[in-house]
Amino acid sequence: MTTGSQQIVAAILAYDRGKYFDKSPIVKEDPETGKRFIADPTAFFLAVLLDMGMPAEYVWRKAPHELRRRLGHLDVARIASMDQNEFAEIFGRRPAIHRYKKNMAGWVQEACRKIVSQYGGNPENIWNDEPSPEDLERRFLEFKGFGQKKSSMAVNIMFRDGLVPLKKGMGVDVSVDVQIRRVFLRAGLARDESLEEMLSAARRLVPDNPGALDRPAWLIGRDYCFPQSPNCSACPLSLVCPKLL
Repeated sequence: MTTGSQQIVAAILAYDRGKYFDKSPIVKEDPETGKRFIADPTAFFLAVLLDMGMPAEYVWRKAPHELRRRLGHLDVARIASMDQNEFAEIFGRRPAIHRYKKNMAGWVQEACRKIVSQYGGNPENIWNDEPSPEDLERRFLEFKGFGQKKSSMAVNIMFRDGLVPLKKGMGVDVSVDVQIRRVFLRAGLARDESLEEMLSAARRLVPDNPGALDRPAWLIGRDYCFPQSPNCSACPLSLVCPKLL
């Protein structure tokens, strides 16, 4: 890694400090130990599934809870057994739970059926046996609607914030999306925008924990490194980034 890349990585990692994304009430903190935990496993799973094409803050703080309000529950087995048209109608009512209401309604029900058939109707069983990060990501990838981005994001949140016991070790990757791609390319950290290159670049840059770059790079991409007219002067990488626009 070149000196310039080292400086950029250090600046990205430094930006992560104090930037915890509040997912309450899905994630809570034990007042006695200070440890965070997943207080609502079904809402957590649904928030990961729904986290696309909508502001992340809305999805994490409101979307699953709006669905609970409409249904009167978030019982996985009951959702799985509902009539498909009835569920889609409830899911799609205004105000919108999600902009992609048809696809998302189908994905939610299909995911619930899979949780019932393979995980005993309890989303916690996806992650509560201390899996390795690699194994947990593979489990999420088995659900329709989950690609590398969502699966890696879920593992990153769990691993980074100590929400559930995970075997320590390699395998927590960046969650590649348009924000990560844009920041990596403009900062000269990656050679092209392919998924393989993005993952390889993060592994080269932070070999012991590539996922450490995920949240700060995503925030920088969202808040400063805009597709058009990026706010380079205010960006936390301004002094070290080559600005390959």
